[in-house]
Amino acid sequence: MKYLVQDVERWHNKLRKLVYVIYVRKFYMEQIILKIRQSDSMIRRQIVYIFISSEPKLSRFFQENILEAMKIIVISKSRPGVYEILYNQASSNSRGSLERVNWWSLTPIKKGLFQYPLLPPASKVYSNFHARTLFIPILHKPPWNFVYYSNDTIISIQSGRDDKLLSLLPSKLNFR
Repeated sequence: MKYLVQDVERWHNKLRKLVYVIYVRKFYMEQIILKIRQSDSMIRRQIVYIFISSEPKLSRFFQENILEAMKIIVISKSRPGVYEILYNQASSNSRGSLERVNWWSLTPIKKGLFQYPLLPPASKVYSNFHARTLFIPILHKPPWNFVYYSNDTIISIQSGRDDKLLSLLPSKLNFR
């Protein structure tokens, strides 16, 4: 686990997409997810953690310690010859909980992936925010101001950085 932390800390400022494939037992999965949660540098948009588990059920501790900002993929063996692919960013209202997005079968009747692509595209996931409220910190003014945006709120801003930020967010986050 020490080497994983060192590698993430070494590469996280280089703005590269990193994918870590981790094949360990349930106890170590819990320890790794706790270490990721405790470290600010290990939760990044460009870092994807893929856990491979031979056990059909994940521990409650592991699932409760997944934050929404993490990108976690779990491949678990649900029964002989069948693997489930779980993803914590499968829907915009899941709050980081793992959901099954795909499965892989080795049986002769249904061999291969159930659907392509493996993970749902971000444009599909974030096309509807299901009336969630987003808290957006505005960094340019001391003290900090927060803009509250929800689906039923109308925001009127004259100009300035607030206006630029709020006009940029819908295009980057695929709002309707």
